[in-house]
Amino acid sequence: MIGSQKCDPKINTENINTKERINCLLKKFIPAKIYSSSAMRCTDTAELFGLVFGVSPLLNEIKFSLTGTLSSALLNTDNTNVNRLRTELVNAFVQNKTKESPTEVIIRIKSFLEVLKNTKGNIFCISHAFIMKFYEIFFRNNGVIKGPVSFLSEYNWEIKPYEFLDGFCVLMDDAGKVHHVELLKDLL
Repeated sequence: MIGSQKCDPKINTENINTKERINCLLKKFIPAKIYSSSAMRCTDTAELFGLVFGVSPLLNEIKFSLTGTLSSALLNTDNTNVNRLRTELVNAFVQNKTKESPTEVIIRIKSFLEVLKNTKGNIFCISHAFIMKFYEIFFRNNGVIKGPVSFLSEYNWEIKPYEFLDGFCVLMDDAGKVHHVELLKDLL
C-alpha cells in the first residue's frame, strides 16, 4: 500500500534509539530551519525535533504507480523483492513511465535549491528515501544532471538508500555552489 501511495503510515516515535538520534542531530547541526514533505510520516518525524517546521511539496515523494511501472512478476510476490522493486521503479522513472516525469522532478529539485539558497544556517529536510537519493545525486553533481539516466547510473538501487533519520549533509555557499556532500552515517 505504501508503494501505491494509498497509505501514509505513522512512524514509531517511542523507540529510545529514535530519541537519541534526534538529540544527536540537534546537537551536531543546530538547525535554523526544518522543511518536511507533506506526508504524515514526514511531518511526524519533523515534530520529533520539537521545533517549528515548514511543509514543502517540493520534498514530496516522486509520483508513481506500481501498476504499469513494474513487472507483474514482482508485483505478485510477497514484497521480499523490495530491492528489485526499487531498481525497476528507477528504471521506469528513467524511461518516463512514472506519473511524474524526470523533467518535472528535476525542475522540482532545482526549485527547492532556490529555497535552500534563500535560507541561512543549517537546514533539515525530511522526506522519502527515493526522492532524497535523487536530491543527493543532484547535489553530488553540483546541480548538473545530464539526464534522468544519471539517477540510475550513480547509485546501486538494490541497496536501501537510507535508514530512518538518516540521509546526507550538503555544504554549499550562498550562491548554491556545492562544496561537499557526505552521508550522515559518516559524520555521526
